[in-house]
Amino acid sequence: MVEMIEEWIKRVNNRKDLLPKWKKRQVFLKIQDHRSEFINVSITREGMKLVHENTVSSALTISSSNKVFQQLFGGNLKLTSLPRSIVRLEGEYRDILLVESLLVLSH
Repeated sequence: MVEMIEEWIKRVNNRKDLLPKWKKRQVFLKIQDHRSEFINVSITREGMKLVHENTVSSALTISSSNKVFQQLFGGNLKLTSLPRSIVRLEGEYRDILLVESLLVLSH
């Protein structure tokens, strides 16, 4: 799972046209498949990176199965079109749209 996220971060960071277009505020993302601990990602205009802080209170949280994450990180699914029965999203809608855009546009 971590390898998928690291590859996605690398693709986004290599695309210098994606992040500077987004809002100036920092977004924290918590990702969890049903079998693992949370993986935390910081998204800023300067880039994305894994963070080891687990105390972030206002974060977008995405929980689902490893199979769904493979499709999401492959750019094959949209977060907003997935039913709540297979993905759990908690956070602001604008953050969901930002992450969805980064998942799709990084390919």
